[in-house]
Amino acid sequence: MLLPLASALLVVLCSWLVGRHSLRLPAKWLAPLACGALLAVLATHLIPEAWEGAGYYSLIGFAAIPLLLAAVDRFAHQKVAGSAQVVADFLHSLGDGATISTGYLAGFLGGFVTTLSVLAHELAKSPADVATFAATGKRARANQKNLIAHAGTILGAALPSLHAVAELSWITIVSAGVILYVLIFRLTPELIGDFRKRDRALQVALGLLGFTLIWLTAKLLPVS
Repeated sequence: MLLPLASALLVVLCSWLVGRHSLRLPAKWLAPLACGALLAVLATHLIPEAWEGAGYYSLIGFAAIPLLLAAVDRFAHQKVAGSAQVVADFLHSLGDGATISTGYLAGFLGGFVTTLSVLAHELAKSPADVATFAATGKRARANQKNLIAHAGTILGAALPSLHAVAELSWITIVSAGVILYVLIFRLTPELIGDFRKRDRALQVALGLLGFTLIWLTAKLLPVS
């Protein structure tokens, strides 16, 4: 039990530190990086799993959840939608922690390799997470939200039975819907508003970098 918890704590601390330092980057750099990374998360993980679990019903969630959060944001001044992203990431982190714990059932080497895979995914995704939290709320609180979102990894490692809950298709659909909302209604408008001609090449390059980092970790270090 101690090894999975220690590994989960390592993932949380490293992800938090990377997110904290990435907030020092200008917002105009974070937004395209986050867009690319979140698109890759959708393409390599959330949408395929949601489709496999729910089929055509997942399309309803993909369409309804972003529109619902946009409507809520209009009347709640961004508070509810920002919290929704924290909850979605927390649920995803539960699965990561349970995966680490399950990996150690096969021995130390199995747990170590699984931890490295989860860590690589989270380090690549953490800058996108803090950029998302900054876009859906106050930038000063983005790092706190990032820590809360990743704290689910520790709970998942302590209770590996939560792995089955975290992998339920409806949770995957909600997570994908929240990310689609952030991309369509938060990050993309911010990106377009700051899309100056002289920065165009840099923003495209950062978007491709964010996508490539997530895509490579998904292909080279798959997390079961």
